[in-house]
Amino acid sequence: MPVLVLGVIDVPYDDRGGGTVTTSQVAQFLENKYHVMGTFVEVHKADIERRLIDSVNGALEDLFSGAPVRDPYAEGVQGIKQDFSRFLYTAEMEKLGIAGVPTGAALKRRSLRFKDKKAKKVRPSFIDTSTYELSFRAWTKE
Repeated sequence: MPVLVLGVIDVPYDDRGGGTVTTSQVAQFLENKYHVMGTFVEVHKADIERRLIDSVNGALEDLFSGAPVRDPYAEGVQGIKQDFSRFLYTAEMEKLGIAGVPTGAALKRRSLRFKDKKAKKVRPSFIDTSTYELSFRAWTKE
């Protein structure tokens, strides 16, 4: 039976202290402290289910029309990635009353994406450099 997995592509992630950590280490820290992906799944479970069902239905339609089917979940997991990005960028998690959210860095407008390391306004949590968000992936495994 296929299992849905949420994670990140493991790439170097500059950690402001001069050292390098990886996106998987950052994701694990964020999950342990804030439960970002777990909260996303709780809040969007129905959307995730709908995306996967629609994806499989589309794959079946392709199969019955003679088109090749490679991964029946591919369209669904791509949609889940888009939903996760939207979850972060719209600061949806900040509205859920989770302890420590919004994060102190977000409230202080700290952002490594700007020359002076400050955003013009309070930014959403968990997107300081966008590396975490951009490395996010959803996939299925047997």
